[in-house]
Amino acid sequence: MQNYINCLLLLLLLFTKVAAQDNSTTVIVIDEYKEEYTLPHASISYFTDESNEQTIDDIVSTDFKYSFHPFENKDNKLESFHSHWIKLNILSHLPDDETMVMFFRNISEVKFYEKNDNDKFLEHITGEFVPGDERQINKGGELNVRFKLKKDKINTYYIKVKNDLNLSVVLTNFRMMPYEKWLENKAESNLTQGTFQGFLWMMLLTNFFFYLSLKDKAYLYYTLYVASASLLFLRFFEFGDQFLFQSFPRIDFYSLWISNPALLLYIQFFRLFINMKKSFPEIDKLVKKWIYWNIGFQVLSVVLMFIHFELYLKINFAYNFISFLFIFFILVNTYRKSSKVYNYFLAGSLLVILGGTYMVLSGILSYPLPPNPYFLQICIIIEIIIFSIGLSFRYSLNERNRERAQQQLIDIYKKNEVLQKKVHKELEEKVNERTKLISEKNDELQQSLDKLQNTQSKLIQSEKMASLGQLTAGIAHEINNPVNFISGNISPLRKDIDELKFIIDKIEDNDGNADEVIKELLELKEEYDTAFLFEEVETLIQGLEEGATRTKEIVKGLRYFSRSDADEFQEMNLHEGINSSLILLHNKIKNKIEIKKDFQADPTIFCLPGKLNQVFMNLLTNSIQAIGGNGIIQIGTKNITVEEQVFVEITIKDNGTGISEEDQNKIFEPFFTTKEIGQGTGLGLSISYGIIQQHKGNISVESEIGKGTTFFIQIPVQKEKEPLA
Repeated sequence: MQNYINCLLLLLLLFTKVAAQDNSTTVIVIDEYKEEYTLPHASISYFTDESNEQTIDDIVSTDFKYSFHPFENKDNKLESFHSHWIKLNILSHLPDDETMVMFFRNISEVKFYEKNDNDKFLEHITGEFVPGDERQINKGGELNVRFKLKKDKINTYYIKVKNDLNLSVVLTNFRMMPYEKWLENKAESNLTQGTFQGFLWMMLLTNFFFYLSLKDKAYLYYTLYVASASLLFLRFFEFGDQFLFQSFPRIDFYSLWISNPALLLYIQFFRLFINMKKSFPEIDKLVKKWIYWNIGFQVLSVVLMFIHFELYLKINFAYNFISFLFIFFILVNTYRKSSKVYNYFLAGSLLVILGGTYMVLSGILSYPLPPNPYFLQICIIIEIIIFSIGLSFRYSLNERNRERAQQQLIDIYKKNEVLQKKVHKELEEKVNERTKLISEKNDELQQSLDKLQNTQSKLIQSEKMASLGQLTAGIAHEINNPVNFISGNISPLRKDIDELKFIIDKIEDNDGNADEVIKELLELKEEYDTAFLFEEVETLIQGLEEGATRTKEIVKGLRYFSRSDADEFQEMNLHEGINSSLILLHNKIKNKIEIKKDFQADPTIFCLPGKLNQVFMNLLTNSIQAIGGNGIIQIGTKNITVEEQVFVEITIKDNGTGISEEDQNKIFEPFFTTKEIGQGTGLGLSISYGIIQQHKGNISVESEIGKGTTFFIQIPVQKEKEPLA
C-alpha cells in the first residue's frame, strides 16, 4: 500500500512540474542508459532575440512577455546573425545522476545555462570563435558542454546560440552522451588518430628522404600529398584548435582550406609517376588545364569562405566529387598503356576515389552533421602502402633499367674503343700524310712569302728611289748652291792667305833692328790693308762653313730617306724625320709654299724610321703637287688617348685643289692615281697605308674640292723595341 501511495505522490509531483512549464516545451524523457542521445527537434522550443540583448535573467523572469514556441522549421535551421534562445526539458529515469556532454558544431558562440543545487543558473561557454581557455571543456578541440542530469526530476536548460557566420544554426547538431563515455571515446579517437598521423608522417619522412637522395620530383609531390592528407584530418578532428590556435579560434576555423590542395598535389604526383607528358601528351595537356582551373578555384573558394561559409561547404563538396570523377576519367583513359608500375597506382587511386566519394556523399547526405571519415582513412592507409610499394618497385625498375643502360653503354664503349683504335690508326696515317703534304706546302708558301716580302721591299725601295729620282734635280740644285759658294770663296781666300804669307815671310827675312822691323811692318800693313784682309778672311771662312753645313743637312736628309729598315722597331725623333723630308723638298717649297709647324707631341717613338719618313715624303709631295703654286702646308703633331692606348697623331694639311668624295674611297688602292700618265705610279699612298698598318696605326683623309686636303696619321706610342707581329 505504501508503494502505491508513493507512486501516486510521484505522479502528482510530475504533473505539478509539467503544469508549471511553458506549454510550448515538450519534456524529453530518458528511460534507459545509452551511449549517445539525439535530441529530436520536435521536442525543442525556441525564441529568437532579434535585439541580441536578452539575458538569462530576462528569459526566466516571471514577467517575460515572450514565450517559447515549438520548432516547426522543416529544414531544422535558424537564421544567422541573431541570438536564439532554446529551451530543453529533460526527465531522467536513470538510476543515478549523470554528467552529460552536449555537442555543437559550426556555431560561433554557445552559452549553456543549468541550475545548480542552489537553484542558480550556471553559465557554460563554447563556440567556434571562443578562445580555448574560455570554453568549459578545452579538450579535443570540439564544441562541447558538460552539465548535470539529475534523476527523477525534470531538468530545464536554456541554450543561447549565435552565429556570426553565414551559416544557419541547425538544431539536429544537438546530441549528448554520458561524460565518462565521451572521455572513453575521446581517448580511443586520440589513440586512433595519433596512430594514423604517425603512420602518415613515417611515410612522409621516408618518401622525403627518397626525394633528397634521388631528386625525383614524384617523391616530392607524393610527400606533399601525404602532408596535405595529414592536415585534412588534423583539421577534421580539431587538433589544430586544441594544440595550435587556442588563442586564435578564427584562424583555426578558417584554416579548413589548407587541406584543399590535396587533390591538386595528387594529380601532379599522378603526372610524374606515370610520366604522363611523354606517355599521354594529349591527356597531359588536359590535366594541366585542370590544374590551372583548380588553382583559380582554390583562390575563389578562400574568398567565398569569408563571404558565405555554408555555400563554401556545399560547393567544396561538389568540387571534390567532380574532382574524383575527373581522376576516374583520367584513369580510364590512361589504362590502355598500363604497366606493372601503373597497376600499383591504379589500385591505390581507385581506393582513394572510393573512400573520397564515400566521404563526400556522406557529407552531403548527413549535412550539417560531419561526414564519416574513418572509411576514407582506411582507404588512405591502404593506398599509401600500395603507392609506397609501387614507388619502391618503380625505383627498383628504374635501377634495373639504369644498370641495363649502363651495361649497354659499357658494351657500346668497348665497341667504340675498338673502332676508335682502328680509326685512330687510320687517322694517324692520314695525319702523317697530311702533315707531310702541309709541310711541303708550307715550304712552298714560305718561299712564296719570302719572294713576296722581297718583292714588296724592292717595290717600296723602288718607290722611294723613284721619289728620290723626281727630287734629284732639286737636290742637285740644292747641293750645287753651297758647293758653288764654297768653290767661289776658295780663290779669294787663297789670295788673302798668300798676302798674309808674304807679310810673314818679310818679317822672318828681316834681320835689322827693331825700329826698322816695326817701320817695315807698318808699311806692309798699310800696303796690304791687313784689317780688311782679316775681315775678308773671316767672311770667306763663314761662307765656307755655311755651305758645308747646308750640304751636310742635305746629305743627312738623303740618308734618313734612303735608309732600309730591318723588321725591328728603332728609336726615332719624329720631328727630325719630318724636317728631313722638308729639307729634301726645299727646292720645291722655297719662295712658293709657306710651311707652318705645330709640334706638340713627345717626339721620341719606336718605329721603322725609313718607312715612316717615306710616308711623310709621299704625303708632303702630294700636298706640294696639289697646291701647284703658292700655298700653305700645315704640319702638326700631338698625343691623344683612344681606349686607354696613347697615340701620336700627325696631321698634314694643305690648301690645294682637294680630292673628290668618289676618289677618297680609292686613293689607298694600289696603282690608283689622278695624275697624268708618267707623273705618278699610283703606289705612294698604297705603300703609305701599308706602312701605317705595319705600325698598327691608322691613316685617314678629309678633303673638299677647292679647299684642300688633310691627312691624319695615328701611330701607337711605344717606349721600347717591339718586333713586328
